[in-house]
Parts: sequence; structure tokens; C-alpha cells
Amino acid sequence: MSLSLLWDPKVRRGLRFTRLRPFLATGELSVSPGQEVSWDTALGSFSPSQRLRSVRVEASDESITATVLVEEGKQVKRGEVLAYYSYLFGLGYTEYISPCDGEVVSVSQRLGLISIKEAPVSLISHLPGRVKTAEEAWGAWVESEGDLLEGAVGAGHGRSGILNIKVQEPGKSLPGSAIKPEDAGTVVVTGGAATQDLLEACLRYRVAGLIAGGVSYRVFQWYSELVETLDWDEFLARYWARDAKRPDTAPSPIEIVPTLVVTEGYGEVPIGQDAFGMLSEHANRSVFVDGAGKPGRSGYGTPRPCVFIPVEGKTEDSERAAIPRSLAVDWVQGQPRIPGRVAPGEAVTVIDMSGKRQPGVLVESTPREMVLDNGVEAYCVRVQMPGGALRTVPVFNLILE
Repeated sequence: MSLSLLWDPKVRRGLRFTRLRPFLATGELSVSPGQEVSWDTALGSFSPSQRLRSVRVEASDESITATVLVEEGKQVKRGEVLAYYSYLFGLGYTEYISPCDGEVVSVSQRLGLISIKEAPVSLISHLPGRVKTAEEAWGAWVESEGDLLEGAVGAGHGRSGILNIKVQEPGKSLPGSAIKPEDAGTVVVTGGAATQDLLEACLRYRVAGLIAGGVSYRVFQWYSELVETLDWDEFLARYWARDAKRPDTAPSPIEIVPTLVVTEGYGEVPIGQDAFGMLSEHANRSVFVDGAGKPGRSGYGTPRPCVFIPVEGKTEDSERAAIPRSLAVDWVQGQPRIPGRVAPGEAVTVIDMSGKRQPGVLVESTPREMVLDNGVEAYCVRVQMPGGALRTVPVFNLILE
């Protein structure tokens, strides 16, 4: 028995795609299995870890000297101006911004504090389709049909936006200066690596996502930590570009940092021709991007970073005979399986690390989670090779012709 893994991105067309849209804290769903959802459907809401937020304003002698624009009981939005303070005969000016959506519960003259009870945060689908499975306090699995690009590494939560290809060919790098205010809310594609300068520019101008060929390990570690730790106050102070600061464009707490999907892996690597070709076909269309920033629930596996483009009328069954398909793991009632009409005895092609292809016959269709010799976790199945030998192969190394 031997093990192998070819950890490269896969372009897969016309398949049924299911993705978990998870709460970041204990939440409550507002959808049910079988319900149709769109890009902007609220699947439910959850309570942030900080329920009471306070903003300190200018005060002296136990009295607020700033001009307060809100009162107790007022509903405010994230980014809304709560108060302002003018000094030096109007030469100096400070605005005090709401750090969250919520209700003003206190305006303390003595302490110089405006306190806000944070409102529950909506979990937006960002993926059109139908709810396949729903679990209270955990999230919802949304099923859609279309084309999928699986990435090698990624960071950030599921987002959506118009696919914005800003380069003409793979390998052409994109400088941070190429990102403009009008790119806000789009998913930007660069032909080269994701540099820190480019990622910071995407962050400043509130780009929804960035798709790149490679990224240095140092930059990836920095960005992964930023995804988990950056809060609204730091974002407002350090990153949000002044010419993009408008209260009506204030991001939600889980949409501050753009989602990063890297197609090839670590290093100064250009985006692959197959990946760039697929993305070019779908330019200016709405896409779903997920950096797999939140691990899957125990028993449900950890999804790979991906870019998904919904395409109606192109399902796995209709495309099966037309193009080769790599296999992947789907989940049915909490158990892993290979999706589609794939059964033991079916002919498959095994791809090894060198890219060499060999024919084989599938012995089992229920993948088993294993840790390979190189430490990578992968779902594997047994395949009978020519000569009768049994080989345990990750499903990412198998295709159906």
C-alpha cells in the first residue's frame, strides 16, 4: 500500500457545490432546509462577543464638551457620527464614530462616555441556491450549481462580489496603487503573488476578496492573524482609506478583512493558466470566495479555499460525460462520501506527485480521513491498480474520464 498527494488547485465545472455558512458565535437561524436563498439573504443572526461598546468623547469638569448628536434609545449604525468636537477656533476637529450597529443606552456626562448595546450581526449567505441542511447555533449548508476553482491556501470568511480581473495575463503582478475606491465590494484577480502592499490596499478600499497565484509564507502568516484579530476600531484608525469612509459603506464585523484565495501555493508564483482561463470566462459576474478561515465542525471536515461561480443549468450529471472531473468530498447526514453516481468498480485515473497518470478501479466510495507521511490531512479511498495491488489515494488525486 502507498500514499500520495498532489496538492494543486482544481478547476471543476458544472457540479453541485455545498458550502457551510457558519456563525462566528452561537447564533439563531432564520432559514430552513429546502428554502431558496440569494446572494444577500440573511441566514440568521448571532451575538458578537462584546455586547456593550463605549466611545469616550471630549469632556472636562465632569461634563461632555463635545457636541453630542445622539440620545439614549437612538438606533445607530456602524460608522455613524455620534459626536464631534471643534477646537483651536475651528482649526481642529474630531469626530467620534459608532463602532457597531446597536442602541445608545447611556450618555454619561460625568464619565464622558457614550455606551451602545451592540445589535446581533446578520449572517449573509453570499451564495445563491437552496438550504440543504440547517443546524441551530452552528450555521447552514447552502447548495448551488456552477463552476468551482479550489485554492491551495486562503484566509478569511465567505464573501461575494463582482469578479474584477485587473491583469491581462497570468504572471503579471498587481501593485497596491492599482486598487482604487471604485474597486470596493469587488473580487480582484491578480496574475502574480499577493504582496503585503496589495493586501493592505485591498483592505483600505474594502475590496471583498483577492485571488492570487501565490503568497510568501511570511505575508500569509501576517494576513491570517489579521483576519482573526482585526477589530473595527483598529481598522478605522489604521486602514480604512479616507476617501472611502462613508457610514453607508461601513462593513460588518466579519467583513472587515478581504477574503484571500491563493491558487498555486507559497512563493512568488503566477496564477495557473487553467485557473486564469476559468476566471476570465466569468469576468464581471458575481462570485463566491471563501478562504476557509473558519474550520469545519468536527465530523464535517475542513473545506479548502475556493472560488465558486453559480451557473444555472450546468450540473454535475449533465457535464459528466463532457469533461474530466476531479473527485471531492461531499457530506450526507454527517458522513463523507464522493458525490455523484460514483460507486465501487468504477474506472478512475490516479495522478501521482510527478503528474503521471495511471488507470485504476475504485474499491470503495466512502473516504477515510488520514494523515499522510508529510503531515497533510486528506480524505482517501482505496483504488485497485493494474496488477491487482491496492493503493490508498487522496480523492484530490483522482479524476473520472
